[in-house]
Amino acid sequence: MVEPLAGYTVGVTASLGGGSQVQLLEGLGATCHLAPLTQLMAAPFGEIARSVERFAQDPPPNLFVDTKEGLDLWLDVADTIGHGPNVRALLKSSVEVVLHEDDLEEGSSCCRLRPLLSRPTAERCEAHQLARSVAGGEVDALTFTTRLAAEQFLLAADEIGVNDHVRLALRQQVLVATLGEDVAEAFAHWPEVGVVFPEQARVGLLVAKLTSTLAERSRQVRLGRVAVVLQGRLMVEEGREPVMLSWRESQLLDLLLDQPGAVVTKATLADRMWGSGDLDLHRVEVAVGRLRKRLEPTAVGIETVVRRGYRVRP
Repeated sequence: MVEPLAGYTVGVTASLGGGSQVQLLEGLGATCHLAPLTQLMAAPFGEIARSVERFAQDPPPNLFVDTKEGLDLWLDVADTIGHGPNVRALLKSSVEVVLHEDDLEEGSSCCRLRPLLSRPTAERCEAHQLARSVAGGEVDALTFTTRLAAEQFLLAADEIGVNDHVRLALRQQVLVATLGEDVAEAFAHWPEVGVVFPEQARVGLLVAKLTSTLAERSRQVRLGRVAVVLQGRLMVEEGREPVMLSWRESQLLDLLLDQPGAVVTKATLADRMWGSGDLDLHRVEVAVGRLRKRLEPTAVGIETVVRRGYRVRP
């Protein structure tokens, strides 16, 4: 049984909850690249304290706070300023704590808290590395739980000069999955980039949406007389152990499969894979040799056409 995300690499940009998101994705077989692009910082103490006092004086039916960590901080401040017992008694008796905005009934009265504020991470190395990985074709999907994280990713791509490559990757290969429509709006200036998000802003539903969308991309192809299923970088052939290709091997196979039966020249492969054209034909020969070795005995479906290039046997 092949896990639904086996063969796919997912870039996870969340800070808080990023680890649990990675756990969900890896549980479904994905390889994850965790690169937190934002960090949560406490709001000013006085601001939190004033919200505690307002709540204690006029408690609403609902208390909305977007993270459990934020609620814990708010309660700590309540304890510090002497309102802890009263606040905790209200939460047990008459005030409902809501962690997801879609759980609020329409028109219901609530107190909204933001004890933790999202800020860009000071260190840019991880953001730049993620942008390079996307530009280089090494990532199949990206997840964003905040608009700020999405904006920081796009900024990182611009900072290192790979904007065009990232835009092309998002249009052709990389699935962008966000927690909600407001996060998706960060990509509004790139209308050709498809963004998916769940009906409700929950991380589990985000992972489920990403999984179902990527599942539609798996495809059955023929290498000569052998039928195989390609799921991301994973090749599945009945009766054999699945083969995990490197991202370079997967890229090469995809180029050969773009037009089954058609000859793809070495220069074309070199240009598409390394941007080097006729200058690096030996690298192509080595790459094809490695791919064939990985795919044995299925590799007989990849033929050499003397003095021209390679093709997948029709």
